[in-house]
Amino acid sequence: MIIFPYVSDRAFQIMQDCGLCLSANMSKKISAGHAATILKLIGAANILFTFLIATLLHDIMVTISSTLFLIGLFYTTVFILKTKFHVLKFACIICLFTFYYTLFLYGSGNWGLLAIMQKVSFISSMLLILGLEYFSKQEDFNQLKPGGQKIQATNR
Repeated sequence: MIIFPYVSDRAFQIMQDCGLCLSANMSKKISAGHAATILKLIGAANILFTFLIATLLHDIMVTISSTLFLIGLFYTTVFILKTKFHVLKFACIICLFTFYYTLFLYGSGNWGLLAIMQKVSFISSMLLILGLEYFSKQEDFNQLKPGGQKIQATNR
């Protein structure tokens, strides 16, 4: 029997969204300056909106912080898909799907399954963040420069 059902749900939402803040090092690993800047700004804004989840503005803050988390996760997924980390590619896609499904359950009001999916989404995002932090390096995300490869055209 849970006396305060929303306390545990808020705690898991806060911990899950703070996962993006824990992966702030990801913005240093990505070589594209624009994407790194966006990840830094999303992480900073997400700290504020995640903090406000515990106030009376809970519903709107869940929507805003979840959207920011998904944008940051999408940016990270795009760069992971360009690497050779097959396990992390799979983990990014699974994390996106579980988080989207959790938000669908939140919007549809299915509170019973939502409580379970919040925990599943939290575990999948934390495992992904730990994998990104400890198994990837900045060299993994370096892209070829446009002038890096020279292809000879045929002389006719």
